[in-house]
Amino acid sequence: CSNEFKKPDATSTMKCYQQSKDLRLNACIWKKLFDISEKKNLGVYYFDLIGRRGILTRLFFRKNNFVRHALCQFVIVKSLVELGILHESILNLYKWRRTVKKTSHFISTAIAQQINKYTLADIYD
Repeated sequence: CSNEFKKPDATSTMKCYQQSKDLRLNACIWKKLFDISEKKNLGVYYFDLIGRRGILTRLFFRKNNFVRHALCQFVIVKSLVELGILHESILNLYKWRRTVKKTSHFISTAIAQQINKYTLADIYD
């Protein structure tokens, strides 16, 4: 996945441009995963951060369109008053970590299957 970081004082135009670029880049990543696995029910999870606030987003393919779905917020806290927000952000990071581990395992398995598929296709004299 491709995560995007923007300054807190970024203009609306810059935010929109960067989010659009990030969406296209993650769509390319999704396409590459699809080419490896040939499964359409894949999701690419990534963070989009503006300053200290971010959103964990899932990109998936549905009815011939890419869909970007905001899953949860993430905040980088800077004071003890925000400990409740920190707790929620850490829980959301663990959710993201689980999906990254699942995706990593899925990709490794798909690549190994492809290698075995083509290895078995070799003909020896």
